Amino acid sequence: MLEGAAALIDRERPVVLVEAEDRHRTRAVASVRTFMESRGYDGFFILRGALRTIDELTDDMQSVANLNSTMLRTKMCYVGFLFVSRKKASGFARNMEDALGKQTNSDSV
Repeated sequence: MLEGAAALIDRERPVVLVEAEDRHRTRAVASVRTFMESRGYDGFFILRGALRTIDELTDDMQSVANLNSTMLRTKMCYVGFLFVSRKKASGFARNMEDALGKQTNSDSV
């Protein structure tokens, strides 16, 4: 699907939200990451209310055993990734961290 949108992604440079799971397609996350990084994008995901870079994603977060466990999936396994043009990534990260911090603070009230 992303390959069909390559010209649009290259031209418009949108923020892209992708759901990818290795249990549905072997190396799904790696292939999406490679595709987006080759176009000058940085990847992110949210872990326990904090924005993380895709470099922080570990194999156990995408393991089939963990993804098949509802308890583990809600606490530590990730299938949703945000990709942002490198030129916009630092500003995007600051804005997301601010928004997530506000959400976390309002959740604790």
